Amino acid sequence: MKMFILYFSFSFSFILLTNQLISQQFSIVDKLLNDNLNLQYSGNVVTMLLHNDSLVYYKALGEFDSTTTKGIASLTKTFSGLVILKLVQENNINLDDSIGKFIPYATQMGKGSSTIRQNFSHTAGWDGITGNTYLTDPDLSLEQCVDSIIKYDPIIYSPGTMFKYTGVSMQVAARAAEVASGEKWNELWTEKIKKPLGLTSTQFGFINNPRVAGGLVSSPSDIIRLALFILNNGKNNNGVQVIDSLWMQELWKDQTNKAPVIAAPYPFHPLYNNPYNSDTIRYGIGTWLDIYNPTTKYQEQISGAGAFGSIMWINRCNNTCGVIFTYSNYSKVWNTSFQIIDEFNKIYPNQCYKSHVNEFLSEELVIIPNPASDYLIISGFEGNAEIINTLSKSLWHGIIESGKRIDISHLPVGLYFIKIGNYSQKFQVVR
Repeated sequence: MKMFILYFSFSFSFILLTNQLISQQFSIVDKLLNDNLNLQYSGNVVTMLLHNDSLVYYKALGEFDSTTTKGIASLTKTFSGLVILKLVQENNINLDDSIGKFIPYATQMGKGSSTIRQNFSHTAGWDGITGNTYLTDPDLSLEQCVDSIIKYDPIIYSPGTMFKYTGVSMQVAARAAEVASGEKWNELWTEKIKKPLGLTSTQFGFINNPRVAGGLVSSPSDIIRLALFILNNGKNNNGVQVIDSLWMQELWKDQTNKAPVIAAPYPFHPLYNNPYNSDTIRYGIGTWLDIYNPTTKYQEQISGAGAFGSIMWINRCNNTCGVIFTYSNYSKVWNTSFQIIDEFNKIYPNQCYKSHVNEFLSEELVIIPNPASDYLIISGFEGNAEIINTLSKSLWHGIIESGKRIDISHLPVGLYFIKIGNYSQKFQVVR
């Protein structure tokens, strides 16, 4: 009998669950896992689901359990994306800083114009052909690895205009983070995310040249802990706000601006995990944007996934998060894993303001930074807007795009409102 013990509830209580106690409501999930264990999951899979911070499903098949550690490939991208967001919060970097600001060699080579945001959302323009040569060389430092990428990897499109999935861009952004902070990436990862979240089994396989987009080894228990951290908007299991909730929203935004796709492993129109039958290759900061509701204009679910088949997902409309942990091939398991996620979502239905679109929209209107000095970035809405002062005098009007800057350098210091339809959100200008 396999047994799972996980310590992560805010009440500091242990949750004990065995396979024998799994509810009958998960029988379809059980069948999918059992039927596909050998054919798709290579004989080993661990599946966990949390609902309202409590473990409601745990099943371990084969030799794996909640503490098994394996390479998680590109699921690493979500872990690394959180490091970037923590550094943004601490003002070490800005998502719209250029790579060339921190790496003069990139500017010298004519490859310094892409931003941190673009490099962490696969829209920076790199071809990626040098990845297997430099990302996997443990004898290089991260600096040497990135210098080699800059020298030998071609820019094949203008930054921000196309989406091509590649790990080299995140490696470049991580080197920029090292320069900006004065710390090595592995130190940043440990200090900013690993220790605050209590991740005991997650580490990079290479220390000097960590593969920022795909080099972590982790376990189901650590991955579910990270998923819960995202679900709880940047709070760890002790209730500490490690990353501000405003910056956590960057995980949920389309950072690609709907750029045309050159290459992506994620299915464009998956059969499962796509309740609104939409185009789904959209990307945040190290996250796939799974379920987008076109009516409420709300991103309901995001995920992180890797080539070895493990997937983590977070659904904020039914307050669930989960992990399917295996060591197989993503092309074999993804369809079944998406079907399993669908079944979980049927058990815990969507609670996101189904008949209150406007109310929901106003809650999702986020202004970054706030207070601000020279510009605003609006999250959660695209369309006509205006800025008014406390006397209701209109000082600016125009069309806003989510994630794009609005110039407010002309506004005097004071309190203002940005008005969108019948709703408004206040912000302060300081200098």
